[in-house]
Amino acid sequence: MSRRAMIWTGVAFLAAALALQGVGLFLQAEAPRAGMIAAAGLRALAIYALCTIVALVIWAFARFRLEDALGPVVIWGGLVVLASGAAAAAGNLPLLFDRLMDQPQFSRSFRASFARSTTQSCVKTIAANPRSTLTAGQAQAYCGCVAERLAERLSGREIGETLQNRDQLSPALRARATVLARSCVGEILRQPR
Repeated sequence: MSRRAMIWTGVAFLAAALALQGVGLFLQAEAPRAGMIAAAGLRALAIYALCTIVALVIWAFARFRLEDALGPVVIWGGLVVLASGAAAAAGNLPLLFDRLMDQPQFSRSFRASFARSTTQSCVKTIAANPRSTLTAGQAQAYCGCVAERLAERLSGREIGETLQNRDQLSPALRARATVLARSCVGEILRQPR
């Protein structure tokens, strides 16, 4: 690979990293400010610089044969693109889910999967709690009730927030979940054991 081709490959990877950081800015709920744009540009440049330095080090250890640098440049450049895209997606999970939930087919299948996995996790948590007085059937009914109501009533943005911040729900989301859970408790307690 010629030096010119390496330079153009590097420029293409830098452009891809900057473009993916731009997508991340676009997906944010608020309008990008100059500081946000500068930070995104610096992140892209930092990722690009790190990958370029690693590729050059590998190239140097390969006895300065230009042909040997092609593999590392392509591999590290690809990693730059993936890292930029993953960072943009992870940072904007609530907005991404909000837009995905507008697609009926995705929304139905995701909400069903969300309800199933939430029910399974809830049942396991109740079964592991030695102070729980619910029978296995009651636990299944309660967890299913809460999970289905959450899946039906949460917006795409709220589901994204839940997935992004698994350990810490927002106070508003926690309050809504508590109301739903209390209504399910009332239904389950009215059922015969």
